[in-house]
Amino acid sequence: MALRARRSNLITQPMDDELCVYDLVSKRCHVLNKTAALVWQQCDGNSTVADIAARLEQAGLPSDEDVVLLAIDQLEKEGLLEEGLPKAPGAARVSRRSVVSKLGVVGAAAALLPLVESIATPTPVCGTSKTPPCTSATA
Repeated sequence: MALRARRSNLITQPMDDELCVYDLVSKRCHVLNKTAALVWQQCDGNSTVADIAARLEQAGLPSDEDVVLLAIDQLEKEGLLEEGLPKAPGAARVSRRSVVSKLGVVGAAAALLPLVESIATPTPVCGTSKTPPCTSATA
């Protein structure tokens, strides 16, 4: 199954070792750490999970296929993939905890596991000083 990253209606901005992805449709900002960013960038429709894991290894990042699956799961959840992996009904998701346990990573190494942090961004009206306070940013 080919993995394909969503590219339309997104604005990307590299930030040191992270990638900021702003979704123009959902009005959400996603910050991908180095590992998640590399996985997302490799979802070109041709690369397999094994291919992406090999590229992570070349970059000196945790390269187990479960690391890739964890990143894919997070990217799918945030709507950053057009095509993900098919999931069997009732199939367990790969958890960060299970990957940490399997790989035995601790401390700073755990920070190299894929992470996608997302926030809703306020609308322009939220930037005004008018009352009542804007609550749409939490929707």
